[in-house]
Amino acid sequence: MPSPEPEITDPSNPDYIFQAIRERIYNHGLITTELIVVIAHFLAARHNLLLTLEDVSGIIVRLQESRPKLRIHEIAMRRVPHGYYSEDVEAFFGRLIGGGYADSEKGGIKLNDKGLKIFQEITGEFFSDEPIVFIELARSIWQVMYPVLFKAPII
Repeated sequence: MPSPEPEITDPSNPDYIFQAIRERIYNHGLITTELIVVIAHFLAARHNLLLTLEDVSGIIVRLQESRPKLRIHEIAMRRVPHGYYSEDVEAFFGRLIGGGYADSEKGGIKLNDKGLKIFQEITGEFFSDEPIVFIELARSIWQVMYPVLFKAPII
């Protein structure tokens, strides 16, 4: 007899991470790191771009620096030779790959169809709940993503 499917509240269930994001998406007025990662990866996938751990960490740091009015939940971040590194972002990448939502590719991750679908659902839910915050956040993320991905100065 096959073992029962883990419940959605069980961290061993790959869908747990997305349930957790939905619950924490806009936690007490703070924008969560997970939401930033979801939007950044969704934007990158829409432009067929690959995000590395350092890219995403750099996007979060630049977003915190350039958009102080966006209240972003703080995470531990440290400088590394090629930018920034966060264990939280690395753990999230691992859960995406382990859950079958993304594939490891050239030092980064690329969302697969399953990942794109769930990310689209999450961003759609946040947009319908907080449209003004979502639009500002997505615009701000793209503005800081562009120079990170194309190694151009921030505009």
